[in-house]
Amino acid sequence: SQNPKLAMTLLVKNEVDVIEKNIIFHKSMGVDVIIVTDNNSTDGTREVLEKLYVKGYIDEIIDEPLNDYQQIEWVDRMIKIASEKYNADWVMNVDADEFWYSRCGDYKQILSKTTKNILK
Repeated sequence: SQNPKLAMTLLVKNEVDVIEKNIIFHKSMGVDVIIVTDNNSTDGTREVLEKLYVKGYIDEIIDEPLNDYQQIEWVDRMIKIASEKYNADWVMNVDADEFWYSRCGDYKQILSKTTKNILK
C-alpha cells in the first residue's frame, strides 16, 4: 500500500530509563499507533506511559497485573488490537531497549516499497 498504517507494540516492566525515548523515537520514524502492555511496573514507568498517552504518543495502555509473564499471549493480544481496532497493515513488536533505525528515512518509505510480509 502507498501509505501503510504501522503499529508498534511494547511489553514493558520497569523501563523508566528508556521508555520515553523509545516511544518518541519510534513515533518520529513513522509509527502511527503505539500499544503498550505494562506488567506491574514499580519504577515510574506507568506514570511515564500515562504522560505519553495524554500527549497523544500512545494510543492504548493495557495494565497486566499477572505475575506469570505470559509474553506470547500478551503480545498476541496487542497485535490483535493493532489489527482489528486500529486497522494496522504492519505491526512491529519492540522491546523497550530496542531502537529500530531505518537507513533510508522513515519506516513508511520502506514499507510502501516492499512486497514482503515480514521484514527484519
